[in-house]
Amino acid sequence: MVESQPLVSVIVPSYNHLDYIGQTIASIMSQTYRNIELIIVDDNSSDGTSEYVSTLAASEKIHVFRKSKNKGIIDSLNTGIGLASGKYIAVCASDDYFHIDKIKEQVEVFEADDNLKILFTEGFAIDSNSNIICEIEYSTRDIEKYAFIDVLMKADLPPASVMFKKKDFDTTGEINPEFYVEDLALWLQLLKDGGYAKVIKKKLTYYRHHHTNTHMLYNEKVLDSHFKIVQYYSDGIRNKKEVLREWSLRNALMLSRVNKSKAFSYWKSAGFALGDYRFYWVLIKIIFSK
Repeated sequence: MVESQPLVSVIVPSYNHLDYIGQTIASIMSQTYRNIELIIVDDNSSDGTSEYVSTLAASEKIHVFRKSKNKGIIDSLNTGIGLASGKYIAVCASDDYFHIDKIKEQVEVFEADDNLKILFTEGFAIDSNSNIICEIEYSTRDIEKYAFIDVLMKADLPPASVMFKKKDFDTTGEINPEFYVEDLALWLQLLKDGGYAKVIKKKLTYYRHHHTNTHMLYNEKVLDSHFKIVQYYSDGIRNKKEVLREWSLRNALMLSRVNKSKAFSYWKSAGFALGDYRFYWVLIKIIFSK
């Protein structure tokens, strides 16, 4: 039975998450879907994570790659996916974890839809003690299929639950290491030549929020990387100006409390549009937010 199932490679890019990675690994290896290989790529952790994952390498289903130098998550993902043998690739951060049926549910949907490029699930945001903070849900949203332009405009998808086909990644090539934020770059790379993404309306992923999350730190580096990725992938499209304006206002709003000078710069780059109340609303936020 297991042999008849498509192999799923689960990539865990790890860095200094000794307190969480045991739960991550346990959730993957206890999946109801059995034909799984786990590939852990440790980014030269300094908290004992590297030594811990090395003790797991004796299992034929667990492969550990330890980097001698810290090179960041994009390098870890490119390395892990390059080592993968599976038809499908799932990614799980070393501080997140999966519901027991997560992979089974995703493979069933993928196997029934040849045009599907990326598949996500709903889930829960959790704190450092695994207490649920809130639900990550998409059941009230009108859109069912997210094409390239939908992701380029909004990028509003649950990153911790991503699954995609290895052959599509091999066709489009590695994630550009010049980008700092890997999720958006990967999604646009996979969708740029067609197909779509979908979200399973079941809560199958636990996404941890704590102070060391890169994506929780809405600093200039993260937001500038978002904008750089969008600029890169919007070249040549008809509504490039609209896309860049959307992201300029979004970044301005994100930075309104932490860096007003930078926020104002993004706001100005959005350009004046008569009757666009959001243009003025973002300016008010920049001026009066504390």
